[in-house]
This record gives sequence, structure tokens and C-alpha cells, in this order.
Amino acid sequence: MLDLNEAAEHMRLYTLKQRGRQLRKYRREWGIDIDYVARVAELSKSTLSRFERGLNDVKVETYARILAVIEQIGEARAEVLEFLVRLETARKEGKELLAALAYSPVPDNAEERKTWIAEETKKQIERRERQSFSESMKERYEAQIAELEKRIAELRDLLQLETQAALKESERDELREKIKSRDSGEPE
Repeated sequence: MLDLNEAAEHMRLYTLKQRGRQLRKYRREWGIDIDYVARVAELSKSTLSRFERGLNDVKVETYARILAVIEQIGEARAEVLEFLVRLETARKEGKELLAALAYSPVPDNAEERKTWIAEETKKQIERRERQSFSESMKERYEAQIAELEKRIAELRDLLQLETQAALKESERDELREKIKSRDSGEPE
């Protein structure tokens, strides 16, 4: 929960309109009713509405309560989203296991069936780990290849510059020879 100093600092940094718009944005994006926020923050719906529209400011204490409500909702929302991700992962893993079970002969004996299910589960986990390892190795090799390609391009550029410098040096040497032979009176 935010304390009064944090709320006061927030009020100092942001205008009434900015604070009101941000509150309304979060509330609407998260599907939170204005009545709920007003009730939990212990203020009237009309006061909260005027605050969101940037018409009336609230006391620091009230603003701290509003921020605390938004913070609580945000934390709860993050927990729900994390739970949904875990649930979806478990659902996918369960589907994979069920698919494996559907195409394999299931032992009739209960004890053998438990052992068989444990082995199938272990195989699924190992398969996922190998796939994950393969993907991470692929990413690592792709990064190394990109670095090597970059280095090759740099070396190619350097070789081109050195070749150009050698050609210019050769041209200078030929020109010196011509000048030398002309100054000495020798035919070219």
C-alpha cells in the first residue's frame, strides 16, 4: 500500500487531469466498475467521477486510498493472469499425455497402470526438455553464426581496403619508375 508521502509525490509530479485519466484508463482496461473503486477507496461515486474527469482534486489521504485500490487490483489481476498461464500450460501438458495414453496399450493391473502412467509422464517431460534444449541451442548457434557473419563482413571490408591500398601503392611505384626513367633520359 502506498503511504501519504508517495501519494503526495505522485500528486506533485502529475497534474489532476493526468492522474484522473490514468485512473480511468486502468479502471476501464481492467473492467473495474467505478462503484467498486469508490466503495473500496471510501468515497462517493460522484467524487471519484469528478476526479477522473479532472474537475475536482482530492486530499492526499484520499488519493493514497485510490492508489492503494488500483495497486491491489493490479496485483490481483497479475495473479489471475499468472494462474491462467499455469492453467493453460497444464491443459496442454494434459492433452499431450492423454494423446500418448490414447495410442498406447494400457495395462489392466492397477499397479502396472500407475507405473505405466508415471513412465509416460516422464517421457513427455523428457521430450519437452529435449525440445526446449534444442530450441535454446538453436538460438545460441544462430547468435554465434550472426556474430561470425558480422566478423566475416568486417574482414571482407578490411581486405578490400588493403587491396585498394596495395593497388594505389603499385600505381605510385609505377609512376615513380616512369618519372625516374624520364628524368634519367631512358626510353619508356
